[in-house]
Amino acid sequence: MVPREAGRGPLSINVDGATMERLWPLQPDERAEVTPGAILFPGRLELLLNGAEVYDPSPRFVSPPLPRPAIIHNLEVAKGVTLREGHLEGMGDLISLLDGKDPFEPNRFTKAALPHVRALLSSIKTGDLPGVRKASRHMIGLGIGLTPSGDDLLSGLMVAMVLGSRNGIGQRGAGLIASRMVQGRRGLTTRLSFEYLQEASKGRANERVESLAKGILTQGEREVASATLAALSIGETSGTDTIVGVCLGVQAIIAG
Repeated sequence: MVPREAGRGPLSINVDGATMERLWPLQPDERAEVTPGAILFPGRLELLLNGAEVYDPSPRFVSPPLPRPAIIHNLEVAKGVTLREGHLEGMGDLISLLDGKDPFEPNRFTKAALPHVRALLSSIKTGDLPGVRKASRHMIGLGIGLTPSGDDLLSGLMVAMVLGSRNGIGQRGAGLIASRMVQGRRGLTTRLSFEYLQEASKGRANERVESLAKGILTQGEREVASATLAALSIGETSGTDTIVGVCLGVQAIIAG
């Protein structure tokens, strides 16, 4: 459960601030009872689901894809906003890979991730599924928190690739490539993060992440800058790490 301000997503139940405050005493090992019309928390709260809106966005773009030069320009816009406003403590400085450059001052996470991200991007370009599996194996679970930085990067990359592919951009087999990244990986990361990875492999993510991917591929500079800022607000470093993945994913599909 997340506050409304966090944005909608395929695994989230968005509630208002007052409800979040009443849920705060819940402990990690406490269980809720889910019924067709409500979620029941022992002795504390009953959340009624009647009339709740289900988040199920269409994977189809409203606007046609932009020409490649315009998409490249949008990537530069997203990169610039991320470098100015993002939290680079996780995988953020890997956004330099958009220019084919290593991070100037890599932190311990980007040092560990860099060779595997490079190998992953190379395997995606050539359609090397065993290479994709091998490289992503080293990324999943890399970092700290409920959704480690490596997972966030992979999630953004998969969402961009799958959404692009479904709209005629890049490789037709992007869904297969994405599924190989997460296949058999349960247990390598947190339970929550693995569920997010599985959703991302189907092109589903927080609405701000999807809006950014769609914006880079179909909209203008102003919309991309706004969408990047919105995505940066997700978590501590999760938004920044996911944006890096989205940008690398977009670059991968337009290069194919």
